[in-house]
Amino acid sequence: MSILDKYKLYDFTPENYNGNTVLHVMSCITCPKISIMILAEESYLKWKKEVYAQQAFPYLSAEQREMIINGMHPECYDKLFPE
Repeated sequence: MSILDKYKLYDFTPENYNGNTVLHVMSCITCPKISIMILAEESYLKWKKEVYAQQAFPYLSAEQREMIINGMHPECYDKLFPE
């Protein structure tokens, strides 16, 4: 098993984004993998100033915003809460 198998990388920057980015690193709350999320710095700073994720990241899906909030991978969420 490679060390890279322990990580999942997600690029959550808007399409054609040319600004600064930040890495948001979190452990998934249901599996041993680490999420590394690339986010637009401007949006990330708004969210860290206690702006709701919906306001800070309007370009993301609800599933993507939830991942930023709680760290759970979409695949893990689907296993826990199947439709």
